[in-house]
Amino acid sequence: MWQADAVYGQSYVLRLSPNLSRAPRMRYEAQLLQALEDQHPPFRLPVPLRATNGDCIVPCESEQGTRMIATLSPLLPGNLHDRPPERHDLLSASHAALTLA
Repeated sequence: MWQADAVYGQSYVLRLSPNLSRAPRMRYEAQLLQALEDQHPPFRLPVPLRATNGDCIVPCESEQGTRMIATLSPLLPGNLHDRPPERHDLLSASHAALTLA
């Protein structure tokens, strides 16, 4: 996952997967998020944006030539301090492990 910042100030989460077989799962996740969003909950959801062809998954290729799939979702505001203390330690450890990789 990557954060992508647009010139007009909006930030997005770019999710890349080299595992092309994950496409059905990623579509299911997007459909689930959209179904929840359609119920107008009192909070925002990171519903993936749709490409011009209507799909939420876009095929792409890395600089090394690896074929991948990608989704792009709006980055929702918030930080780890908004989480309960018992989750903060786990999320901090997960973040540290991911950024060191």
